[in-house]
Amino acid sequence: MNPGFQSWQEHYQPLIDSGTIRPGNEPRIMLQEGETTVENAVILIHGLSDSPYFMTAIGNKFYELGFNVLMPLMPGHSINSVDEAEKKMESLDVKEWQDEVAFAVACARELGQKVSIGGLSNGGLLGTYHTIMAPQDITGALFLFSAALDLGDIIENVVRVDSPVVSFLLGVGEKFQENKKGELVNDNNPYRYAWIPKNGVIQLSNCIKQIDDYYDRQGKPKYSDITQPVFAAHSEADAAARISEIELLVRNHPQSETKTEFFRMKKKFNVDHAGVVLAENVYSPTGEPQEGKNIFFDDMMAAMEGFIKKYL
Repeated sequence: MNPGFQSWQEHYQPLIDSGTIRPGNEPRIMLQEGETTVENAVILIHGLSDSPYFMTAIGNKFYELGFNVLMPLMPGHSINSVDEAEKKMESLDVKEWQDEVAFAVACARELGQKVSIGGLSNGGLLGTYHTIMAPQDITGALFLFSAALDLGDIIENVVRVDSPVVSFLLGVGEKFQENKKGELVNDNNPYRYAWIPKNGVIQLSNCIKQIDDYYDRQGKPKYSDITQPVFAAHSEADAAARISEIELLVRNHPQSETKTEFFRMKKKFNVDHAGVVLAENVYSPTGEPQEGKNIFFDDMMAAMEGFIKKYL
């Protein structure tokens, strides 16, 4: 087996062996049987506060289509201990996530002749960031599912570290977290944290700002240098990530009419932010519903398959 793939195992195995990672939240990799390098590899990145589990149904589809599939675990996520989870999430920097994505990309380059990237929410943002900053790495396509490319002006202005109200937020946040103590890791939802730590939103927002600053420096329309084919799926009912920013990315793509596909779910169907990537409902161990599935999941996968056959 390729040494690049072995380094992936060495990277995560200590966390798995030590029991640090919650069961079912482990990073996942799917390799085509009997082959190390195939035509296509894809990196699928989970969202803020959740885990690689959320990308598994989509990963299965990629695997069926002949891809080698990598689903990394972002730093700070899926930690069993409440204290350790809070400590890590509140101390991490966005560069740790970006470095983890770069590591996964390096592994994927050993596993596929063409490398695609994407993910859910913050994962879609991180995939977009890497595509913009290191376009030579992404020789396949960009796949966005409820991508958090824009949280909205009010949220971003509150959580950014350069915001005039951030000191107030940080003070309130400490009291808020104290009230929440013990709830970050619980048994209700086995595949995500119970709430999103404040610093996680700050780091997500910082990544958005890095992209904004990049285009300000370049003096060109946002996303206009993304030349890879783009598949985007987004719900109009999404209250967490603005669909207008996905519309902007598609509109500003230099080959918008021929190299993009936008799978748009109407607002009246109420497909929520994280539910876009779920083929089945998520339940607590006692059977209580936690996450609702995407009723259009099969249609979305059919559209994605057509896109892949056309461009990859």
